[in-house]
Amino acid sequence: MKGIENEMKRGRPDLVYFSMLEACSTPLYFEKKISVYVHTLNDKVIKVGENVHLPKSYHRFAGLIEKLFYEKRIESEGNTLLEMTDMSFPELVETINPKNVVGLSSMGKPSSYAQVGKSLSEDSCIVIGGFQKDHFSDSTKNKIDNLVSIDSHSLESHVVTARILYEYEKTIFM
Repeated sequence: MKGIENEMKRGRPDLVYFSMLEACSTPLYFEKKISVYVHTLNDKVIKVGENVHLPKSYHRFAGLIEKLFYEKRIESEGNTLLEMTDMSFPELVETINPKNVVGLSSMGKPSSYAQVGKSLSEDSCIVIGGFQKDHFSDSTKNKIDNLVSIDSHSLESHVVTARILYEYEKTIFM
């Protein structure tokens, strides 16, 4: 991908896959306390349906996503599992209409997993970057109310996803 625009934000769907597995394998997801969306660099939004069990094999997942790009919707037994629409990040935030948008980035204000988890409400939107390097674009940052850094190290997105959802889970279930 060398030499193309935004090359550091491209070419790593495995990073998104691991984060989706983390999010869709939590009690929060099974209890319908969270919704999962993926916004791509080319302004496609993937909405994950309720009670979706993503393939544990990355190769099967990649095939499913290829099919989604072609068909725009994956259904099973009358239920929409995955749906793709054309939508910018600002449009996605407007559609979700959260009370607050929290962006997790190494460039944010220092905080902790626990502090961020406690600050979340049912109407919060958590934004986690799934690119190999680089940071949120200006149009994305403009829609984020609170940009925070939850670790002194730059962490992989699936680790951030797992830890922040666990902290939020503790405020709901424990």
